[in-house]
Amino acid sequence: MTEQTLAEALTLTDDGEGGLTARLTSGFSNAPQSAPQERGAPFGGLMAALAAGAMRQGLGIETPLQSLTVQYLAAARFEDAVFTPTMDRGGRNVAYASVTGGQADRPAIQALGTWGRDVPGPVLTPLTASPIPVGDLDPTPLDPLFGP
Repeated sequence: MTEQTLAEALTLTDDGEGGLTARLTSGFSNAPQSAPQERGAPFGGLMAALAAGAMRQGLGIETPLQSLTVQYLAAARFEDAVFTPTMDRGGRNVAYASVTGGQADRPAIQALGTWGRDVPGPVLTPLTASPIPVGDLDPTPLDPLFGP
């Protein structure tokens, strides 16, 4: 079997039932280098990228991804995995989508994505409060009954 390229690993094909299928091979395993690749599972970064790609491709989202929250439910196996995206809320400026992925008997990942246009954000400036000089602090000690 030939090694799978990253582009091939990130390819999602429509299964005709609302899901997108990815072919997971041991070429992108999280197993230690001293162990056979089959002893691991598909690494988390690949699974997160597939989840985001499934939302974009399956729901036709064109705006940039602003945030991605991923929950890893179980280790996926090295076989086909189905990702099922859902549009939770879509609007003119922002869209919230989610996806579940894994094998039929083993959900492996659940992710939430926020998609929206790149717009200028608020200008953030540091606070300019200056500390009280040590000489101006009250020299009275605390009440000995206060505290642990």
